Amino acid sequence: MKTSKLLLLMLWGLTLIVISSCEGPTGETGPEGPEGPKGEQGDQGPQGPMGNANVKQYIFDGHDFTLSTDMVLEFTDIPFEEFEESMWLVYINVQYFDGKEFYAVPGFGELGLSYYQVMYSSFETASQTIRVQLISGPGEIYNGVFVFQIPSSSTMDMQSKSLPEGLDLSDYHAVLNYFGDSVETIEY
Repeated sequence: MKTSKLLLLMLWGLTLIVISSCEGPTGETGPEGPEGPKGEQGDQGPQGPMGNANVKQYIFDGHDFTLSTDMVLEFTDIPFEEFEESMWLVYINVQYFDGKEFYAVPGFGELGLSYYQVMYSSFETASQTIRVQLISGPGEIYNGVFVFQIPSSSTMDMQSKSLPEGLDLSDYHAVLNYFGDSVETIEY
């Protein structure tokens, strides 16, 4: 009899377990609870790079330095003071089937055979010019000249207007990536 009571008790316990594990149909989603308390202020992140929203990129047609050793880039719409107070970076460009190559001037051009210099001329009563000149070597044909104008944010303390350490100014793509979406492109 003890065995039957024990067996009956175990059967009854097993039945309760099976019944309690069954799920019914899912009910409707309840209302959204109240918003939790505001969390603690996180640590301040690192300061981003100093930007300049007034950077412009001027794109000029190419030049054949095998025929003419000088190319004059004329800026008729830039006032004298703005020209004088800006930093200018000049790149000559060769386009291949699979992409473009940029060479910073002053510096060597394609294949390192020719050396180019840059001269800046500004006049209060005339247009401002940048002259790219072949100094030595045979010269090459370039598809375009790309010029960045980086206006000064302050003419009082030019030390505060430095570019980040490690920015390779001879690398066109590094300069373009540094200034990013803030670059206004102007084609001549």
